Amino acid sequence: MECRAAVGGEAPCAENCNDGFFCGEESTCEPTRQSGEPCLGDHERRESVCIEQVCAVGQPEGAACNDGCGAQLSCDTASETCVRDPYVCQGAS
Repeated sequence: MECRAAVGGEAPCAENCNDGFFCGEESTCEPTRQSGEPCLGDHERRESVCIEQVCAVGQPEGAACNDGCGAQLSCDTASETCVRDPYVCQGAS
C-alpha cells in the first residue's frame, strides 16, 4: 500500500485529491460536481450520485433502487432497495 500526500485544486493527482475534489481525466484535481451538473461517474460527486451522466440526489435508504441510490447507498439485489454501503478496511493498519 502506497501513501500519497493529499493535493488541492488543479494539482497533478493520483487519486489523492483533498476532500471536495476528484482526480479528473487530465490527472488533475477538479472540484466535485453538484446536483444537476453533468458527470461520468460517482467519484465526481460529493453529496449526490451520477445517474445517467447527471449528478442527482438518488433514492433514499429503503426506497426501490430502480432510479439509482443516493450517496453512500447501494442497491441490495435481493430486496431491490437502497441500503447503506458496507465499510471494509483494507491494507496494513
